[in-house]
Parts: sequence; structure tokens; C-alpha cells
Amino acid sequence: MPTAVLPPTELTPLEELAHAHRPAQLAVLGDLVQALSATTAVTHLLVRGSLATGTADRLSDVDLVVAVRDDRLPALMDSLDALNS
Repeated sequence: MPTAVLPPTELTPLEELAHAHRPAQLAVLGDLVQALSATTAVTHLLVRGSLATGTADRLSDVDLVVAVRDDRLPALMDSLDALNS
């Protein structure tokens, strides 16, 4: 289940508007980062593209670069394959 991105409690009207129009992909990205950073196989995560530059819209894709330890790549790929089944 995707994580909801809740606004901070005290926002200006402009901040409320910006939060209301955040790309939905940010919640997906947050879930991915949380799951991938929980494994010792992953060494680095890098967000690129429109989400990284703040120009994303509702049609934007998620560009996430994942660096993985060579010796742990097969096991990580097996676990990702199991999620897709």
C-alpha cells in the first residue's frame, strides 16, 4: 500500500496549494526508497529527471538509479522478481 504524503501542520496558502498539486509519483518514490534502502545490497540511490528538478507532472515517470553491490545483485533481482509474480 502506498505511503500517503501528509502536509505539515502549518502551511501558508501558497504552500497548501503546492502540496495539493504534488505529483503522485512522490509517494511511489518514497515507498521505493524506503524498501530499497532497507537492504544491504543497495549502496546508493539517485533520483533523476523531472522529479529531481521539480518539474514533474502527473504524466512524469520515476527515474531512480539504484547502485547495488555486485555480489548481492542476483539475490536482489530474485527478490524483485518474486514481487512481480
